Amino acid sequence: MRYVYAFLVFAGIFLLIVPIAVPVMKTSAEFSIFNTDWNGCSEFATVLADHGKIIPIMYPYNSFDLNEGKLLIVLGPNISFSPFEIEAVSRFLDKGGTLFLADDFGTANELITGLEVIGETYSFSWANDPGNDSERFRHFLLHDLGIDWVENAETRKYRGGNVTVFVSDENYAVIWFNDRMKEMTLGISDGRTYHLKKGANKLNRYITFSNRPLDDIFYSKRADFPVVARIEDPELSYGVEKLVLNIPSVITGIEGEIFSSQVSVVGGNWKSYPIMAETRYGAGRLILLSDPDILINDMMTENRDFIVNLVTYLNSDSFYFDEAHHPDFNPYSAATIYIQRELDRGKAFSVIAFAAAILIIITTGFLRLIARAIARFLVSRIYYPLLYILCVHSPRLSGLIKNTLMPACREEDIFFELPDGVDIKILKRIIKEIKTGTKYDACLEKRKRNRIYRKTKIRGW
Repeated sequence: MRYVYAFLVFAGIFLLIVPIAVPVMKTSAEFSIFNTDWNGCSEFATVLADHGKIIPIMYPYNSFDLNEGKLLIVLGPNISFSPFEIEAVSRFLDKGGTLFLADDFGTANELITGLEVIGETYSFSWANDPGNDSERFRHFLLHDLGIDWVENAETRKYRGGNVTVFVSDENYAVIWFNDRMKEMTLGISDGRTYHLKKGANKLNRYITFSNRPLDDIFYSKRADFPVVARIEDPELSYGVEKLVLNIPSVITGIEGEIFSSQVSVVGGNWKSYPIMAETRYGAGRLILLSDPDILINDMMTENRDFIVNLVTYLNSDSFYFDEAHHPDFNPYSAATIYIQRELDRGKAFSVIAFAAAILIIITTGFLRLIARAIARFLVSRIYYPLLYILCVHSPRLSGLIKNTLMPACREEDIFFELPDGVDIKILKRIIKEIKTGTKYDACLEKRKRNRIYRKTKIRGW
């Protein structure tokens, strides 16, 4: 057995220091869960893995079966979405799925516009111009989009009313209607673009990500890292001291859950802008975040509390993660790597000493003695006293208890807890002589131990 224990000790130390083979995939793509660099989302993936299963999507959505009730995560997309993919996402949401879309200046607006996600609605009738309806739209541009110069701008219409222009000096806002007068695009001279949908007597504004960055006087370290002013949802704000952004965009056309400060500015317009918002789509949820950089490895230290709350807020145990819309998703290492593990001398000595101590305890029988002593203590101090109490309080059961639950003491039990200096061998011999009434057996046993036998005479000698 000693050789077996020695082999086990050697095998344990060998397994501690031997290199291990691990299959891995690495990439340099931004926002990829396989990117462990500063701009990757590998740490965000570990938070997701604590709450459920991660399923990377490497191919277009229409070639993948998006099951209902799960969550699709799209971070910083930079490749266009095909009509087939938009249709697949629409079916996914209609069946109760959740889409978490985080983007700033990428291609996410293509997906939102294709889904026709409508936010705020305004009532207009463009048959009359420049009457009250024109003034109502001017009010929309002034108070909702923060375009100050439009208050005194001139209104012009072209191409039979399909193109409407608000002009004030070098500033302008142009509205293009399609042929059917059902959809329109609003372009502003400062570079902003909005997609809207026109009904019979109303104008529906699409939810979009702004194509201009947000600036704020409240920031962390430098102006590129603004800090959000308020998080209205208590589930998202729990334990969060601050949420740091990284050159974010904003969400237009909807109220939100997280907002910038009142002195933040986008394109010269000062107001509080939504950073995160949620809306219903069919039986599903659409959750938008205007800064995917919140989730990258480099900002995990600042935003970890919020990210943990966010994953809980998403409320799913299975996560589809979009890798197909990262243009530079180029796995440069998709193979088996070997991790060399080294055990320092201090740890090696501790392991060997611990193993040697266990070996000594087992081989010398000391562990058995300890176990026997504990068992005797439990029997004598707890088990028998409990049985005695039962016998006292239940006389009818005393006979049954004594015959079944209280076995006769073994011979070695009478020698338990003897004082020091008592020779147990001599004591056993004396007890045996008392039991047999003679010393012959004891002497015979002694002679046998010394190999002294009496020879028997043979008749005829």
